[in-house]
Amino acid sequence: IHSSHERRWQLALTTLRAVTVGLQEQESVERYGFLTREMLPLQLDGELIEVPADSELVVESAHQAVQVIG
Repeated sequence: IHSSHERRWQLALTTLRAVTVGLQEQESVERYGFLTREMLPLQLDGELIEVPADSELVVESAHQAVQVIG
C-alpha cells in the first residue's frame, strides 16, 4: 500500500526525470477499462457529461485515427 505522500514524491521524481534526461520507452495499450468509484465529470467531444459512480468504462485508442493539418 502506498501513501499519497509517497505517490507525490514519485510523481515529482518522474517529472524531474522527464524535463532533464527524458523518459524511456513507455508501455502502450490499445484499450483499457476501469470502474468509477464516484461520479466522474468527463468532457467528450466538447460536451461535459457525468458518469455515475460504479460505472465500467473502456477507453480504446485508434492509432493514427486523427489527421492533423500542419
